[in-house]
Formats: sequence, structure tokens, C-alpha cells
Amino acid sequence: MLHAKAAEDAATKDRKAVEAELVQEVGIQKANGSKTTAFDAFKVTITTAQNVKLDWDKYDEMVDDIPTEFRPVKAKREVDEKGVNWLREHKPEIYAKLPLTITDRTPTAKVERV
Repeated sequence: MLHAKAAEDAATKDRKAVEAELVQEVGIQKANGSKTTAFDAFKVTITTAQNVKLDWDKYDEMVDDIPTEFRPVKAKREVDEKGVNWLREHKPEIYAKLPLTITDRTPTAKVERV
């Protein structure tokens, strides 16, 4: 079992190194989305995403400043990432008020034989 785990860890490390090289070669155009590039007999798709968190205490203090229809939260009190992205694009003055912490997720690479 320990040997299998060590082999898995090594394979994961190698895969992540190759993915990092592919990301460097293909490039990233935006924080959330994907980009497909053809290389000879393969196509490579780089997918990027972000984790979005909201400081709920700060949000509760300022929530009345945001019209109800533009509040990017769900009833479960989780961040509505699509709503946050919509606000960033269409209502930047409201987006700028949100107490968000945004961190990049690890990009993934997908290689397919063409």
C-alpha cells in the first residue's frame, strides 16, 4: 500500500509539472474559463477557475447598501459565483463594495488525441 501511495504521489507530481508547462505554453486569458489549442495530433484545453469567499460579518453590515435583486448570495449563505461574476461585468460599483476574498484555483489541462 505504501509503495502504491508513493507511486501515486510521484505520478501526481509529474502530472502537475506537465500541466504547469502546458499552462505556460498555452497561456491563460481570463480567471474563469477555458482555452483550447491544437498541437499536431493533440488538442490541449486549459481550464481556469477561482474560489470565491465572502466575509459574512462585513457583508451583513453593508448588505442594505445593495439592492435585493443584485445580492450575489443564495439562501444557503454561499457565494453565488455566477452572480459575483455578473456584478463584476455589469455593476462594478456594487462589486467593488463586496468584502470578497478571491484565490485562484489550480488550472487543469486536458489533452486529447485528434
